[in-house]
Amino acid sequence: MKETESTRKKRPFFTVSNLAAALLCFAAFLAVGLGGYYIVVGEFVSAELAAIYAVLALVGGIAVLLRLRRFTVLYYLGCALGWAAGWFVSGLKGAFAPTAGNICTFFLIGVFTLFGVIFEGKGMKKRMARRKEERARIEAAAETARQESELEQAKQARQAAGEVLAQTVDAVDAPEETAAPTEAGPIPAAAAEGEKSQQG
Repeated sequence: MKETESTRKKRPFFTVSNLAAALLCFAAFLAVGLGGYYIVVGEFVSAELAAIYAVLALVGGIAVLLRLRRFTVLYYLGCALGWAAGWFVSGLKGAFAPTAGNICTFFLIGVFTLFGVIFEGKGMKKRMARRKEERARIEAAAETARQESELEQAKQARQAAGEVLAQTVDAVDAPEETAAPTEAGPIPAAAAEGEKSQQG
């Protein structure tokens, strides 16, 4: 069962559903980011901030498109926590609070992105090792099947050779059995003629 599953055709890497999910995540990230900023601050984002949101949304969309599940989860978690931490720190008193809020936001996003890259790399290594093991197991099974087939063919060849040998032995023994009565046949006739001559 496992071998048949592993030998099935793999799904194409880029599919329509993947692309639709990536576009949906991209649009949702932008909507939540821009809408949340407008609700919290009370004004629309600047062009620079909109570009930053677009880049962050694009990274998440590409991760969804490439099916990097671990990276995607950690990345979006980092964005959410970074936005919440930045909003909280920016609301504190002090002239440096907005800058500190931005630093917290991008720091958390960077940390979770790094964790996502690390965990995704480990997952890819495990998947590659698993595929290698499956390939080796399939090759070993194929080699075993080939050896069994060769043994079966050799066994059948030996059986066929034994049958031919038996038929040959029977064919050699048959003339000897048929020749024995012909050789013994003239002896009684000669004995009968000898008896007639003695009686005469």
